[in-house]
Amino acid sequence: MTGQRRALALIFALAVVGLYFVIFHTDPLPLNHESIGLGKEHVAHTVFGIVLLTAAGYLWYRSEAVPLRRESMVRQSVVLRISAIVLSLMAAAIHLVLSLVNLIPGEITAGPVFAALGVGYVAGAIMILYGKRLLYTLVIFYSAALVLTYAASRDGLPVESIGLFTKTIEALLIASLWFLIRSERNGTTSRV
Repeated sequence: MTGQRRALALIFALAVVGLYFVIFHTDPLPLNHESIGLGKEHVAHTVFGIVLLTAAGYLWYRSEAVPLRRESMVRQSVVLRISAIVLSLMAAAIHLVLSLVNLIPGEITAGPVFAALGVGYVAGAIMILYGKRLLYTLVIFYSAALVLTYAASRDGLPVESIGLFTKTIEALLIASLWFLIRSERNGTTSRV
């Protein structure tokens, strides 16, 4: 088995395990934490699943990191920037919808707080479009702060699929911006 095939097999295994933890340890799915006897530590399992999915994405990125021509590197930069913009707009849309309607049972989301979070992600998409490394870092810190705030606030609030999906989007946004910063720091991409 070649090194690239081994890396792809590891990526697939991490992705499957990560999806297992995200899907089966998320309310309100029928096979949730209580039906399989895991208790309230499902938050840790879900975070572990998200970490595994992020690790699988990182390994996939590294397995593709063979020596590329300059044109391929610029194209990779464009793909990373577009994916970061799309992920930021997805997070914005979710937060803006939650600011209008209470979709999460047991949690009040409608109001100006979630609207401000959505507007923050729209501003983040604009910053990514502008294409400066410092602005990428601000979006990373904004997303990381929201992920950590969500994790810290789950003591008395439900952990549900909308929140986990949003946090997965935010984790992928952080990863794509980190890779973009790293590639620009190495001088492998140009501003598009």
